[in-house]
Amino acid sequence: TMEIFGTSPQSTFDALKKHLENTQDLPLNKSYRSAPTIINVVNRAFTNMSGHENLGDVEAAVTQWCDEFPKHETELTELKGYVQLETAPLATVEEGNISAEQQRETTFEFTADKIATLHELMPDKTIGVLLRQNKSVARIIYELRRKGVKASEERGGNPLTDSAAVQVILSLLRIADHPTDSIAAFHLATSPVGSHFGIDRATFRENVFGLSKSVRRTLMQMGYGAAVSQWADLLKPFSNSRDCRRMQQLVELAYRFENIGSIRTTEFLRFVSSEKIADPLVSNVRVMTIHQSKGLEFDIVVLPELEPKIEGNPPSVVWSSEDPTESIDHVCIYRNKEIQAVLPPSLKKMFSDALNRQAVESLCLLYVAMTRAAHALYMIIAPEKPSEKSGGGTKKAKTF
Repeated sequence: TMEIFGTSPQSTFDALKKHLENTQDLPLNKSYRSAPTIINVVNRAFTNMSGHENLGDVEAAVTQWCDEFPKHETELTELKGYVQLETAPLATVEEGNISAEQQRETTFEFTADKIATLHELMPDKTIGVLLRQNKSVARIIYELRRKGVKASEERGGNPLTDSAAVQVILSLLRIADHPTDSIAAFHLATSPVGSHFGIDRATFRENVFGLSKSVRRTLMQMGYGAAVSQWADLLKPFSNSRDCRRMQQLVELAYRFENIGSIRTTEFLRFVSSEKIADPLVSNVRVMTIHQSKGLEFDIVVLPELEPKIEGNPPSVVWSSEDPTESIDHVCIYRNKEIQAVLPPSLKKMFSDALNRQAVESLCLLYVAMTRAAHALYMIIAPEKPSEKSGGGTKKAKTF
């Protein structure tokens, strides 16, 4: 058996049917996770999307998706549910136009407030915050921690440089190789452990060269693991629980570095900045990319990143294959629409097929995100810019 829902016309599933015998199409359109309210909204969204007035070049792909979308049902017919589509506040700027990044920050701050309220009201419920990009995960984690909400970061992770305590240790190590780095020296001097290393705001310029020699001597005598562990112990009384966890991860990274690196601290700093390590905190509030949420279930799902274009960013290359199960037979570097217009039909088709694949992938991601919710789904969108408003009004929250 195979599922062939949500695929492009010449999909891998379609091709497999030509090569495999005794296959049967079984649309997986019954939910065993979500309340009827959520499933009803999923049906409304994916059967009516082709009616959008500005689909542009992806209209054909979206229309085909909607035409092939099977009406969904749920086994949990008595389960109560709630769905809300809400508009974040318009960003405020002192002068000039509102940039996309400024609005993005305002939307994420609004999202963090929403999550904090939900978590306070229902601390025993799992909340999944699902985003399109890794950098958005880091931003939401930051906003939630500002509001005192402990959230687990479930993705490839961030470099340990996202911890203030770790940054102090890294400044100390930077001084070892570069005692003239006045920024690192000032950072250490104004930290809670500056006095331990014999520097302060007034004396850091004079004493930093002696400290540089001392740090190199310590690394030679103790090795990276033991030395970093000793410095982390000094910072623990001044650190929160997350900083303590990140420092422990730095210690583990330092022991690993002893076996692969040299004594030069510059190499270690480069190693630390390149290694992405997830924070192991376990929490009912879980922040991750939509890709990572596949197969998971949450009592509440929050979707704050619904603004990216459905066609996504242009690919580096486009390609074609007569059969998706076979090797690629043509590849062309991506070119803009002006150049595409003068290409032969076979190459034009490669570009249109690539665009359709991107559209289908975006719709699949949205489908996955919306169907992770068991009881409640909160979708947050950015407001229209003032010049785009109709009648001077703004969109308001809509519940289903």
